[in-house]
Amino acid sequence: MRKKIFSLLLVVSLTMTSFTSVFAATNNINVSTTPPGTMNNSEISTYTVNPPDSYIDLTGKMEFEGTAKSDDLYLNKAFTGVKGVDVNVKNNSSSTLKVTLYKYSWYQNFHKEAITSFTVVPNQYVIHPITGLSSSSAYYLGFSAPCDFKGFLESR
Repeated sequence: MRKKIFSLLLVVSLTMTSFTSVFAATNNINVSTTPPGTMNNSEISTYTVNPPDSYIDLTGKMEFEGTAKSDDLYLNKAFTGVKGVDVNVKNNSSSTLKVTLYKYSWYQNFHKEAITSFTVVPNQYVIHPITGLSSSSAYYLGFSAPCDFKGFLESR
């Protein structure tokens, strides 16, 4: 009888733990804790079953949203096909948010090439233009932790 009760409690506690993990990740849209192309085998990317190792042609806008206490967040996909972008970000955190534009490359695991960065103070909405990009290169954004933000990229 004690074994049955113990087994039941074990199953219930494991089930509750797995639901907590799933619900915690639902606030992140098009961002994960790993940059595109650097998927760690022990991590699961947000809203995808594949590692974030691809890029898209940015036509129009790409929305993103994320919350993290200790891990930096990155766009799930790199973008290409533009010579400039407007980064629209609302910082919902009580900490200053640092947003960095990186150039995407096959050697991401060894070196992230930062192109430019800017900061967004708490509770501020910023439209930050970035120009001088190569339309044949791929880029992605990184967001420093702790963070709570929402926004979108728009081609110029």
